[in-house]
Amino acid sequence: MKTKSILTLAAVCAAICANAQNPIISTIFTPDPAPFVYGDKVYLFADHDEDGRNRDFNMKDWLLFSTEDMVNWTYEGTQVTTATFPWARQGQRAWASQGVERGGKWYWYVCCNKAGGGDVLAVATADSPTGPWRDAIGGPLCEGFGFIDPTVFIDDNGKAYLFWGNKGLWYGELNDDMISFKDGFKEVPGYHDPACFGQLQSKMNWAHGKEEMMTQYEEGPWLMKRNGTYYLSYPAGGVPEHMAYSTAPTIDGPWTYRGRIMDEASSFTIHGGNIEFKGRSFMFYHTGDLPGGGGYNRSAAVEEFKWNDDGSFPFIPQTKEGVKTPIKNLDPYSRVEAETQAQASGLKVDHNAGTDHFVTDIHNGDWIRVRSVDFKDCGQKVVTVVVGSQKGSGTIEFHIDGMDGEPFCKVPVNTDNAGFPTASFTYLIDTNVTGVHDVYLVFRTDVAEPFTLDWWKFGSHANMPLVQTRFTADPAPVVIDGKVFLYTPMMRTVPAASRCLTGCFIHRTIWSTGRTTVRWLHLTTSSTTTARTEPGRNRWLPQTAAIICTVPFTDTALACWSPCRRTARSPTRWASLWYGRKSTGMTLTLLSGSMMTARHTCTGVTRTCIPSSWART
Repeated sequence: MKTKSILTLAAVCAAICANAQNPIISTIFTPDPAPFVYGDKVYLFADHDEDGRNRDFNMKDWLLFSTEDMVNWTYEGTQVTTATFPWARQGQRAWASQGVERGGKWYWYVCCNKAGGGDVLAVATADSPTGPWRDAIGGPLCEGFGFIDPTVFIDDNGKAYLFWGNKGLWYGELNDDMISFKDGFKEVPGYHDPACFGQLQSKMNWAHGKEEMMTQYEEGPWLMKRNGTYYLSYPAGGVPEHMAYSTAPTIDGPWTYRGRIMDEASSFTIHGGNIEFKGRSFMFYHTGDLPGGGGYNRSAAVEEFKWNDDGSFPFIPQTKEGVKTPIKNLDPYSRVEAETQAQASGLKVDHNAGTDHFVTDIHNGDWIRVRSVDFKDCGQKVVTVVVGSQKGSGTIEFHIDGMDGEPFCKVPVNTDNAGFPTASFTYLIDTNVTGVHDVYLVFRTDVAEPFTLDWWKFGSHANMPLVQTRFTADPAPVVIDGKVFLYTPMMRTVPAASRCLTGCFIHRTIWSTGRTTVRWLHLTTSSTTTARTEPGRNRWLPQTAAIICTVPFTDTALACWSPCRRTARSPTRWASLWYGRKSTGMTLTLLSGSMMTARHTCTGVTRTCIPSSWART
């Protein structure tokens, strides 16, 4: 089991108190970041360097992240892999990419190898950035030696262009379908001219297998437009690379070399691009600065910058602090995904596509930092966390502005709900944190990977359960003579499989008939087709979801809506309606079965109201 000493934790705390932000993703290696602004979000398309000793860029898939504040990044899944392209080389060469949206459709341009070898560009499409993504063509968009690192750009006039290349630079206009070229593609004019792409230097031309004099351009182009001028930034100078750029008055040139934007990174390569978001300018790139990182284990970073008055890029230093001021504050009173993080230590994220994701690989002492959380002046009365994949227990501590000192909130996570896909833990808390703070979630556990974390949320009002001495599910209120009676199953702590298969208790159902003395009643089952009432006893019911009282407790005293399992593994429940008389011990007879279906999971039942005519039968 992985553990951390108090001294180690204190040292880590001291380091993060310096407000380090870069790299921006801590749970996974994220080279070649490609940002895309869409509404109030920035989506970050990235590659994935595998953990461990990773020679020759061992890469199998592409990742997606998003942010609304530029300091907290949410993992949106491993959306595209080499398996998305069945004709491609599998499990390798998932290199640089970029994604865009056009006309309600999303396009993810990637570079990979064909199954038999050879560099190609490919396109995946989806109706949403979170997928599902599919191969748009069924084969390569184009192929050739050095055909890697695509960048896509949509001009003001609606025309779309693709630029790409290593030790070569090509471009072509895309058709409206975004997955084919209008008139083919060609080399960018001036690629060999030092006036266009920087002074000549000796580089290895792998296509020719020998050293040649080449311009500064190396690979990884990024195209954008500002005030009528086209900007093409790129890694330059051979290895190690720095970032440089050229400009042109038209998409076809002529290009003019403008110089260096950023120095060499700790990863010997550098690759990224810039965006404008909410009136501010940001430059993305990658480094080897994440623990365990290096030239083959790279991580995305970002710097904020301001353009020079003449429209040129400023020189942008690489910093640990990154973005200092967020675009907006984070709201802790709305659901916060656990994979929304400014920093983390020791944790990982799942490796799934889709929209539902978890923080994984949790060990004692691991932590998450979330920046700029605005508690306003509300104070906190309740906290909820949702976990999954429970194998053990632990505690999640919430700290503000550092991990030293006592947490302002602790959430015990027990195993009562182990076996369910997720389990929610809600606790009353007695704190009054107000204003804007960084929040740290620290995990305390005696076992390795006791659970995964789905999301968390604070509440400024304690809307706690009515009954806090027992677990009570599926409340069914009834008004009788100005009094509300609440019929409710009572959940006991039993194995998860038993709860799913056999159901719940009805707990102390209260009858009242005018002047008649209140009587305790419990429903039990003797088979799957009959039920009877017995005072003072609790037996299992078949997933009883509600009790319906008919005319105020005359002869027809009780009707019970009970969804019953058809097969051992089917999630479908068939509605059964039961009725019985008030007399103690009378059998509840099956009035009608299979009247309707209700979709059921282990976390709840969706049910439809029973027509009143059924209860009168």
